[in-house]
Amino acid sequence: MILNKNELKLIYLYGNENGINRQFDFLEDSLKLKHFKIIRKNHTHLHNILNNNLKKNSLWIIGYDLTDDADKLVKKLRSEGIKSFGLLDAWKGLYRFWKSNGIQKSMPDILFVFDDKIREYLKKKGINTKIKVIINPILSALKDSKYSKKLIKKKVIEKLNLNVLKKNLFLFSEPIFIKNKLSPFTFEAITEISSNKVLLDYLEDKYYENYNLILRNHPLDKQIKYPNWIYANELIEIEIFNSSDLIIGVGSTLLILAKIYGLNIQNFYRHLRLNPTQINYEKEIWDHLDINLFSKPYLHNFENESYLSYTQIEDYILNKYTKYIN
Repeated sequence: MILNKNELKLIYLYGNENGINRQFDFLEDSLKLKHFKIIRKNHTHLHNILNNNLKKNSLWIIGYDLTDDADKLVKKLRSEGIKSFGLLDAWKGLYRFWKSNGIQKSMPDILFVFDDKIREYLKKKGINTKIKVIINPILSALKDSKYSKKLIKKKVIEKLNLNVLKKNLFLFSEPIFIKNKLSPFTFEAITEISSNKVLLDYLEDKYYENYNLILRNHPLDKQIKYPNWIYANELIEIEIFNSSDLIIGVGSTLLILAKIYGLNIQNFYRHLRLNPTQINYEKEIWDHLDINLFSKPYLHNFENESYLSYTQIEDYILNKYTKYIN
């Protein structure tokens, strides 16, 4: 069966977590510009999806997480002959493609990832579907943005009431997992970078005189308040990227995107003496990022790095798979 461009007007985006839904926000905007109707779904809709017939002239793009939603949904779509695409929204948490008993989840017809090293890793681990490397939808939107950087920065300064005589330092927080067992599905405790008072005190001592200290919390953070820090959870990516002079973090997807985008970042992974499993990375993937991304100099041009792609999801689907529905 081949998708007909004139008939394919409906695309479903299924995701439960903040990360994948933020990717979907940008993807939805791009798909709407191509005159598609977009319907967002999540776990609250799963029962109805599984127990009703689905629209044939449609595609589904599914975010994989630790639930079994994607497994059940892909089986349902396959039984009805509907094309499914999966999207891995990060470089970490790759164990999400297996159930806690070690059995591989049902895989979509095509799985999208952001890095060829991830594609190689998943293939080596036995993922039995086609894997395509594409550009992160957030990064794609940022690269194509026509907004004035100066204007955006001015608005951010006003919104956060920043000191205009200082530069802007953003700290990206993220969870740190304490794991004493071999299984990636369990952990003994969880903390976060924003709770590390020693780190925040160090950054204050080093940067406060010349920088506005701005903290971007993770959704799992305890939201601890510190007097010399400004909280910027309401800022979107384009505001952060266009108003930052220095970004500090460890392994968040946003930090990776900032580096690829060409921003001045510092990775505090070694400073915090972490191991990759504490931030949900496979050692092989983390070593790759450490060598091929984070160790590259400021303003390194990543356009020609072979492990990255600048193919957009929407273009790939329309150009390669507009041939499935009668």
